[in-house]
Amino acid sequence: MRPLLLLAIVLVAGACSKASRRPTGPTPGTLAVTWTGSYTGEFEAPAEGRWCPSDSLLEITASRGDTGVGVAIFASDTITPASHPIISPQVEVNWRPISMVSVRWLKETEILGFEGATGTVLVTQVSRGKVTGTIDWRLKVPGGVDTLIVKG
Repeated sequence: MRPLLLLAIVLVAGACSKASRRPTGPTPGTLAVTWTGSYTGEFEAPAEGRWCPSDSLLEITASRGDTGVGVAIFASDTITPASHPIISPQVEVNWRPISMVSVRWLKETEILGFEGATGTVLVTQVSRGKVTGTIDWRLKVPGGVDTLIVKG
C-alpha cells in the first residue's frame, strides 16, 4: 500500500464515526511533528480523529495546505496507554497493537510521500474521548532511498 493510499484511506474512512479533536501534540487538539533526514521540516495542525469500533481502529489525520500526516492505530480492543509499533503497509500482520503512518507534502512540482517503516506511537493517556501520546518514527519513500526521522 503506498503512503498516499494509506493517507487517502485515513482521510475517507466513511464507515467510522467522527470523533472530537484529540490532543496529540503540544497544543490540545493538534498533531505536531518535526522531521530530519533526507529533508527537514516541522508541522503542526489541528488533528481529527475517527474511531472505528468494528475494527478497533483509531485514525488520526492532520493537514494544512499541501502537507498532511496520517496515523492509523490498530488496537487490540480499545485504545489504552500502550506502545504501538509501526508496521510497513507492505507487511501483512495479524497481531495487535500496531500502527501505520504516512507523511506527505508538495515540493515545488511533485508530491513527496513517506510511509512508516519502523518506530512507535506511544499512547500515554486516554480520557473522555481524548488521546495523548508521543511518536518516534522512521519513514521511507516506497521504492526509493529517501528517509525521514519523525518525532512529535
